[in-house]
Amino acid sequence: GMYEACLKAMVPGRPLKYVYAAGVKYLREVGKENLVSSLPKTLGFGVGIDFRDTNLLLNTKNTVPFRPGMVFSLAISFSGLKLGENV
Repeated sequence: GMYEACLKAMVPGRPLKYVYAAGVKYLREVGKENLVSSLPKTLGFGVGIDFRDTNLLLNTKNTVPFRPGMVFSLAISFSGLKLGENV
């Protein structure tokens, strides 16, 4: 699913923003493009000395490259959906 698509984007040397792009691409490929607007601004973050390293956000803009040994929290979620909505 989307989680696996995002995990596969986490490759050393690639920018962190590739994770978000992989999630959006997955939703479009499975015909769920309507969910793209319900994604949060970030799909996770790097974990370091601080629990949530704001320099390592998995968003649409972050150009910091993945490096071996980095640790991330990847959280796929949606907001603004109503129960019973055809998603």
